[in-house]
Amino acid sequence: MTANNGKVFLNDARIFSTIESGANSISTSGEVSKVSINAGSLDLKNNAQIQTLVRGATRNNDGSVTPAGNGNAGTIDINVRGAVTLDGIETQVNSRLEQEAIGTGGDIEINSMSLDLKNNAQVNSNTFGIGKGGDIDITTGSLSLDNRAQLLTQTSGFALTNQQGEITLADAGKITVNVTDKLEVLGGSQLRSDTFGQGNGGNVTVNAENAIVSFDGILRDSQGNPILNNNNFIPSAIGSELGSISAEFTGVRKAGDISILNATEISLTNGARLSSSTFGSGNAGTITLEAKDSVSLERNSSVTTVIGEGGKGSNNPLTNESLFNIIEGKEEFPSGTIFINAGQLSLKDDSVIDVSTDAEGNAGFVLVQAKDVISLSNNSAIRNTVGDKEQAGNAGLIGLIANSLSLDSGSKITTQTDGKGNAGLVLVQTNKDVSLTGNETGIFSTVGNKAESGENIFGIEIQARSLFLKEGAQINTSTSGKGNAGDINVGAIEDVSLAGGNGTGIFSKVEKDAVGQGGNIVISQEEPDVLNNNIFIPKRVSLEGGAQINSSTLGKGSAGSITVKAIEDVSLTDNGTGIFSTAEETSEGFAGNIDIDPKRVFIGNGAEIKVDSNSTWIRETGSNAKAGSIFLVGDRLTLDDGKITAATEVIDGGDITLNVKDLFLLRNNSLVSATAGQEGGDGNGGNVTINAPDGFVVALNDKNSNNGNDIVAKASEGKGGAININTLGRFGFSESTSQNGNGTNDIDASSDSGDPGEVTLNTPDVDPASGLNSLPENPIDPSKQIDQGCAAFNEDTASEFKVTGRGGLPPSPDQPLSSDAVWEDIRTTAANPQKLTANNTAKTPKQEANKITPASGWVFNENGEVTLISSASKATSEKLEFTPKSCPNR
Repeated sequence: MTANNGKVFLNDARIFSTIESGANSISTSGEVSKVSINAGSLDLKNNAQIQTLVRGATRNNDGSVTPAGNGNAGTIDINVRGAVTLDGIETQVNSRLEQEAIGTGGDIEINSMSLDLKNNAQVNSNTFGIGKGGDIDITTGSLSLDNRAQLLTQTSGFALTNQQGEITLADAGKITVNVTDKLEVLGGSQLRSDTFGQGNGGNVTVNAENAIVSFDGILRDSQGNPILNNNNFIPSAIGSELGSISAEFTGVRKAGDISILNATEISLTNGARLSSSTFGSGNAGTITLEAKDSVSLERNSSVTTVIGEGGKGSNNPLTNESLFNIIEGKEEFPSGTIFINAGQLSLKDDSVIDVSTDAEGNAGFVLVQAKDVISLSNNSAIRNTVGDKEQAGNAGLIGLIANSLSLDSGSKITTQTDGKGNAGLVLVQTNKDVSLTGNETGIFSTVGNKAESGENIFGIEIQARSLFLKEGAQINTSTSGKGNAGDINVGAIEDVSLAGGNGTGIFSKVEKDAVGQGGNIVISQEEPDVLNNNIFIPKRVSLEGGAQINSSTLGKGSAGSITVKAIEDVSLTDNGTGIFSTAEETSEGFAGNIDIDPKRVFIGNGAEIKVDSNSTWIRETGSNAKAGSIFLVGDRLTLDDGKITAATEVIDGGDITLNVKDLFLLRNNSLVSATAGQEGGDGNGGNVTINAPDGFVVALNDKNSNNGNDIVAKASEGKGGAININTLGRFGFSESTSQNGNGTNDIDASSDSGDPGEVTLNTPDVDPASGLNSLPENPIDPSKQIDQGCAAFNEDTASEFKVTGRGGLPPSPDQPLSSDAVWEDIRTTAANPQKLTANNTAKTPKQEANKITPASGWVFNENGEVTLISSASKATSEKLEFTPKSCPNR
């Protein structure tokens, strides 16, 4: 049909080409009855159809059956310079192979300026017989699907075997859309390629040459108003599904891939979804989204791949090598992978990106590359999960590479396994900051309570300029089943900051009844990363407001170790804040070790570093284990109402080693304790070693020192521990028993009912404090040292004495300067008026001083003495007279 400059309009009319039942065209031409339309515009309404068909078997009126047709459905070729519009129920452009028919579905190709499908209109190529579905190829400026319209390829038939034994799978056809302006999928409309038989789902590919692609799931009425609470509503979608109808076929099948490429923007709103899934014996396809500016999901929208029970996941396990090869393009993505490359990615209001498997094999990946920000808000999520089926494999990777990452208001990034495999890896790399804010917000790697996983070598890795956790946000690995919790590795260049709100922190936990080891927590990355060969050691690590770094066990396994390294500072402040490794009473394991390595450490206002083993299992099994160890290295360590403890209830106290270069300062009831037997247990005290060979260990008696500052390795019933202090100078301590409320600074390795421990204090042979003497509190009575007889009345001639600085010296060399050591002025502050009476006395006449003449010679006098004279020529020794000179009057 040709209407070069005109309009083709079909209203409840049909253009069709058919192979009827009983016909056979495969042995001849192979393809029959091509439909071709060339026009200025094309408009189909009210059941109008353009169709090619191979009819299935039919039952005649006399009860006989005419066999299905045998041949390929013809192609449909539509070329329109203007608009193509399909409107209304049963309005279609359709190529179909009916049940029991043998052949292939026909291809459909539409070229136009625009294509609009609305109100249940369809363009579809379906195969319900034996053979492959046809392809759909759309090239247009803009494509709009509205109010349950569909672009659909589908097959539910069987594979076709020819006379030579060659097998043609009953694959669904491909859908290819080329748009240059926009693609809109609205009101429950769909682009789908499905197979429910012996074949693969077809690929759905959108080549959006800088176009805007949008999906909106809201169903609207004829006036454009939203229709809500429609229980039968299917949201707008692009989908490829491998159905659940079983077939005896040994080949590998997979759902089709979904690709939206080269778009400017891609947006999904109001429940819209992109999905590639399999519920048969095959793999899910991959989903690829590329957008120059942004990819956004809002209001319960989703991008998902699902491998259902009976399906088959990837055979390739996740390794560092495979990860590197995939990102470098040397290996293909595993089945079920979602890949997004955009300027930015945002998920809002319960939106989800989800990769999951309940089948044999491994789950796919979620990979996101964003030039700007990746943001999740208001309960949105990125997930990679393995179900609780017997054959389920490993969870895969969530890899996020961006300029920055932001999560808030309960949003999550999660890998989880409830099967036999391992929890996957969450890998985050940003040029700038990673920020997590709000309760239940976080990054999680979980082994569920039904899991029976193996040794888990993955967990969570973060590399960023700075990491901020606030108001209850968490980074958390845990195990509730049979399997190890994953490790947590955080690398940063500037800050790692955990602040405020109960629950804020970095956690690794073995839950009660779980069987497995806790994950290690490492803050720093000294080994080069896989992708960029970079090293990430933060300048500062700070915890405040109850934030924690915590590894713990309540189950059958030990807690993980904790390592914190920083170039400059580690700072812990406020009650409840701290770095903890604990083995709780119900556990069958031990606390981990804690290593801290910055330049400066500050622990204050009730904050704490603590290892703690309270497991009753340890005592019952007679284990010689200790609470765990704390090892700290730094230039300066300050405890200001802070604690470092390695305490236990029933076993030996842990070991604490503090290597301090310059100064270890304790004040305001601070404590270093390796105590054992807190409740009458028979464990021995732990060991405390303080190495400051070129520095000082100083304890200050502050005004509010109720307990004093103590270094303790006590025991209840066991032997006291060992305390070793190596320092250039030790000030403010005494070797006495530590007691609550005694207000003294004690070094104590005693035992309540066992043998005491040992205290070893190593100082240099030359004690720099040995030549210092304590000053008396009142060396003199200053009131008697100043004359009170005269007072200054003329301020012009009065003397002054000025005092600057904080005051005088403290009474003892090992006491600090006190703010009350100030100058006390005890001079007379006011003078009584005095009446002076003038005395009339005679003035003494002024005497003129004798003139002094310089000596110019010398002579001997009568006694033989030398006398200087002013004129040697006139002087004689006989007439020499000596007259003493008088002092002048002043």
